[in-house]
Amino acid sequence: MFSRVTRALKQAVLRSFAALGYSIVKLQKDDPDNVDPNAALKASVRASTEEADRWFRRDAEEPVDTDVLVRDEAGNPYQGFSVNAPGIPLMPLDQLLDLLEDHARPLMTGKRVLVWPFERTGATGHLCMEPFYVKSLYGKQFDEIIVVTRHRHSCHKSNLEIFDVSMAGLKLAFTDDPRLFSLSGFELGMVERGPITFLLHSYGQISRAFFQHCVNGGDKAFYSLLPGQQERGAKLFADLGIPEDGRWVVVHAREAGFHPRFYDNYRCTDIESYFDSIKFLTERDYFVLRIGDRSMKRLPDLGPRVLDLPFMENYDFLYDVYALAGCEFMISSNSGPCMLARAFDRSCLAVNVPLTFAHIPGERDMIVFRKFFSTAPGAGANVISYRELTDRNAQYICNNDLFLEQQLRYELLTSQEVLPITREMLSRCLEGSTGKTASNDEFTKINRQTHERVALSPGLQRWRGDWYGLAKPGSAVPDAYCEHVPGFL
Repeated sequence: MFSRVTRALKQAVLRSFAALGYSIVKLQKDDPDNVDPNAALKASVRASTEEADRWFRRDAEEPVDTDVLVRDEAGNPYQGFSVNAPGIPLMPLDQLLDLLEDHARPLMTGKRVLVWPFERTGATGHLCMEPFYVKSLYGKQFDEIIVVTRHRHSCHKSNLEIFDVSMAGLKLAFTDDPRLFSLSGFELGMVERGPITFLLHSYGQISRAFFQHCVNGGDKAFYSLLPGQQERGAKLFADLGIPEDGRWVVVHAREAGFHPRFYDNYRCTDIESYFDSIKFLTERDYFVLRIGDRSMKRLPDLGPRVLDLPFMENYDFLYDVYALAGCEFMISSNSGPCMLARAFDRSCLAVNVPLTFAHIPGERDMIVFRKFFSTAPGAGANVISYRELTDRNAQYICNNDLFLEQQLRYELLTSQEVLPITREMLSRCLEGSTGKTASNDEFTKINRQTHERVALSPGLQRWRGDWYGLAKPGSAVPDAYCEHVPGFL
């Protein structure tokens, strides 16, 4: 299963490079990875007419209108989709919408109701950001938002306190019916039915819409602790020895234990690259709170102000949520918990991150990329510049194999290299600065130009990759990083 998904993902990314005119190594006909990238989709989804089948198989260069239902030749909304879930009979789209409405109707009280099927409650990043995006995008347009999702207690890998704070202000209807969750994959858009509007966009389209919402200066529905969380969290922190006026910084480094899969382990980093920064912060009377899970390697004894929360004897899910809600800032890799910090409107110092087109930074984030080098013969030992990386579309590299195929390697910044960057981040937070760094103009210019270029690609429009999240105003690259890596900008 994972190998098929990985191959399909790999092929989609390779096609995006081709769509943008970037030269790539062609796959040989006998390459076992040279398979139909839509095979998994075609195996699980069948359409009941030739028109619907044409929609699923449309050429990658044909732009897709994702704001309306698929139309038939007469221009009317097409209602003939069927879903094939394992062991569950096929069902036409109109019957699926009936079923979705049946789940939501008992909760309806408003005149304008948005119904959203949301499945990914077991992935921390999705649980943190998708409700945040949806509430920011649609909270003012509708009297109520009803989420049809899995029950809270079925989120066996997720922090249940995150579930509660993310779902605050939403009405919840619970189901395990895979047919309803599959509706978002059809990209049918906003489907109106009387007082109900069904939100049937994929995560990719919701993220793209939120990015544009931010670019346009739209309001954001930032999270707040629930009343019970505020009171109980204060007591938990007092029991940890953190005084009421205590200040803390949260740290998290993604490891492979929570999601033990190879293809995206390029997102992982090493907690040891934070150690000098941790010492610097504790010397300035900050507590440093490491969050995560018990699959991570334990921290060594770094002093009484450093608390390795997952390994506390009486660990409570609320530790992570309360810590992020009240932190001075967060030091994080590119992983799920940093999305909760952003939803709480806390600043993030994103350290040793790869380029990711869908990375939507917070209002006062600072971005620190790992160092990239070319492995091409005769390329030399110089760091590849940010402009060259974006010109090569490195933001679409999303598995380990693709780094090899694109002749790229990377190195993580060391603890000593991260230290001056952390100093700059702390100074920025203490000053309340949201202004530009000296390096910001060129960084902003490259981000904007990258977004403008990829936005014109029909191939990227097809799979909703025609945007670049760092083109959103607000984030900056630290001056300390640019001084240490002079070839970056």
